[in-house]
Amino acid sequence: MTVYNPHNKIRTSLLSASSTEITSYKGLLNVGIMLLIISNFRLVIENFLKYGILLNTKVFTIDPTTWPGASIVLLLNIHILFSLIVEKFALKLSQSLVITLNIINLTTMLIIPTVLIYMWEPVFVSGILVTLFVCTFWMKLISYVHTNHMLRSQYIQKKSDGEDEKEILCTYKPEQIGIKDIYYFLIIPTLCYQTNYPRTERIRIRYILEKVLVALLLSGVEYVIGGQYLHPLIEHSLEHIENANYLNISERVLKLSVPNLYLWLIGFYIIFDVYLNILAEITRFGDRKFYGDWWNAQTVGHYWRNWNLPVHNWMRRHVYNPCSKRFSTKTSLLICFFVSAFFHEYVLSVPFGQVKLWAFLGILAQVPLVVITEKFKDHHYTGNIMFWISIVLGQPFLILLYYRDFVKTRY
Repeated sequence: MTVYNPHNKIRTSLLSASSTEITSYKGLLNVGIMLLIISNFRLVIENFLKYGILLNTKVFTIDPTTWPGASIVLLLNIHILFSLIVEKFALKLSQSLVITLNIINLTTMLIIPTVLIYMWEPVFVSGILVTLFVCTFWMKLISYVHTNHMLRSQYIQKKSDGEDEKEILCTYKPEQIGIKDIYYFLIIPTLCYQTNYPRTERIRIRYILEKVLVALLLSGVEYVIGGQYLHPLIEHSLEHIENANYLNISERVLKLSVPNLYLWLIGFYIIFDVYLNILAEITRFGDRKFYGDWWNAQTVGHYWRNWNLPVHNWMRRHVYNPCSKRFSTKTSLLICFFVSAFFHEYVLSVPFGQVKLWAFLGILAQVPLVVITEKFKDHHYTGNIMFWISIVLGQPFLILLYYRDFVKTRY
């Protein structure tokens, strides 16, 4: 009878770093997902037992006095048409006058909605939506006038050099500038103006309906998370902030981080994968890469370059490239973050009715994080973990700061 000898060679434990035998951690991943589901389901039960049902259906009743956003958005057409008229007659005007008119128009485009929101004091959600629309159309018009200015300058230069008229008009086509051209640009999911775009062959109605259904379902989930979980946590945090109880504040930030992260991730998917694809399908816009793999970011810089490609492309084309011709790379990047910080603060400060600079400073704080995480990008997952910590903990902390100031101002 042969004796079984189990120890015949040198082997390492499966979970040791030097082990080469294990091929998959799928079972551990499954139990991790199961624990995540169980812990979140426990939070759902705990929330219901503590608060009951908090959802307020009155939010769906639109009162024109508290939701004046549609009026303000419609007023933006004045600035849009003004930009169109200036560009239409730009060849007949001095270029310095064209630039001056555009500066005045685009500056008042930011100021007038701000004043109206301060005067009318709409509900916060309406104010946020309005400022987002204003910023989006402002950036689009910046691209529209800046791109046409560059193409027109090339056209004037080539014409003065005596080049062939047909070759010149391949890049700049004055007859193309019109209502159809500008409004098509305003509704397609990009912030960068071009004289032509890649187009799909047809509109898929079924695809649009599927995306609309997903948007409605996920918007409902967002509404439940915001109203049932996020709002009561924020309200019960004010006392700790006022008393400067740092341990309790830390506990609240950690507690807020989970529903806020769900809200943020779902919101990202609704905007960048659902809403923008619906617009792209309706307008037959072909380039639908609206984001990169930002969730795998090893550095904060990688995240900012990939999570919002329409804004990244706009920044690169209309801020970074012009600045890099006069300044160093580092200075140009700092200017990009400064512009981003301004608009993050604008979107939040105007609806809140106050300027506290929390969002502005939060975005500028990304600059040292970019430098720090760059040093760890080759250290496996260290950079990615640092990136996620800044997202998971930074956002709920800013929410608490803004809500505290909002309550102080309004109540």
